Amino acid sequence: MKRAIRIGVFILLTFLIGRSLANVYLQWPAPMPDWLHDSTMFAIRVTGLGREYNPEDAENMATVIVASISWTLTGLVLWLMVFTVRRFRGRPKAQT
Repeated sequence: MKRAIRIGVFILLTFLIGRSLANVYLQWPAPMPDWLHDSTMFAIRVTGLGREYNPEDAENMATVIVASISWTLTGLVLWLMVFTVRRFRGRPKAQT
């Protein structure tokens, strides 16, 4: 039961922190990077989800890509922090 609660809290923190980071990037007062626009337009054309050169679809796909990257990186950072804390906790105390 403890493990299930830990996993649930981890997923919740990943979502909340990742969402905040994605919102910061998406609300940034800068135009969409060219690489992101080009890759989303390519993905839309290949999958047949929309017309060619439809900027609205590209913006939506870019939002999904940025949010996914943000959530993934946040999850990885949280996992590494948990790993580091456990490692330092389990360390024997130094003799003085």
